[in-house]
Amino acid sequence: MLVYAILAAGFGLLALGGETSVRGAIGLSGIFGLPPLLIGLVIVSVGATMPELSVALQAVAHGAPDIAIASIVGENIFNMLVVLGLAAFVRAIPGPPKIVFRDGGTMLVASLVLILFMSAGVVTRQTGIILLLGFSGYLVLSFVTDWRRPVPQSLAEGRARVRKGAPRMETSVVLLIFGLVCLYFGGRYTVDSAVALSRIEHVPEVALGLTLVAAGTALPVLLTTFAASARGLTNLVAGQLIGANVLNILFVLGITALVHPLRVPRVVSQADVYAAAASAGVVVAMMLPGWRITRGQGAILLLCYLGYLAFVVWRQGFIGT
Repeated sequence: MLVYAILAAGFGLLALGGETSVRGAIGLSGIFGLPPLLIGLVIVSVGATMPELSVALQAVAHGAPDIAIASIVGENIFNMLVVLGLAAFVRAIPGPPKIVFRDGGTMLVASLVLILFMSAGVVTRQTGIILLLGFSGYLVLSFVTDWRRPVPQSLAEGRARVRKGAPRMETSVVLLIFGLVCLYFGGRYTVDSAVALSRIEHVPEVALGLTLVAAGTALPVLLTTFAASARGLTNLVAGQLIGANVLNILFVLGITALVHPLRVPRVVSQADVYAAAASAGVVVAMMLPGWRITRGQGAILLLCYLGYLAFVVWRQGFIGT
């Protein structure tokens, strides 16, 4: 039971660290006069991926690269099928054309590129550099298409304006440092407990990374998604989740591979990376007819995730890692 308590503590620290570090960074950015558009593009977007980045870096540092790869792929599946599915099941989620074509299109391209890179069996430092260049291109594209647009039409600026930072520099610095410390220990506790749980329960690290760890690292995104929905800001939900998936591939995996090349587990390259791309494609296809995800479509996404979980459970013992 202790290992489960440590894992839960890790998830809690990741959520707390992600939120406080973002608020501290936003506060400092506002004090130094950074425009809301840049705050939304850089601070809020990158800050949302910090729990995943912490887990990925801790995993490679502690000799568990399978967890790093699997958690990134698994979180992308979880974001599209569970977080977006739950949000849409509660209230229809708008998906305006710019979000569908710009962000959704980028997510699809990034997912296909991920399939190509992972088919080689290893994500090299050179691959990491290519992914980070793609991340830079995505930021430029988002900046150009959102520049001088009113807040309802600018996803990045809208995210910045609904997330408030600390009003004073001292408080912002404390929040940022506290958040980074929480992220460090949250990532460490999550990885250590996942490795221990793998040994105790005789479950492959890949399976835990794809499911349990992925769900834990997605917890901050889940909380912010439902907070935005509860406040009636459903126009931010789809773009926020799609953007998180783009950054998981281009930024988180790019940074992780740059620090340490990653061997790709065979099951991930043969199945799960395709499931991630398929979930992205299904969401974009659902949005195209009416520019939204309906409650019925949200239920379908949730059923798709249950099917994916059943597949992950079924293949254990049938396909080696």
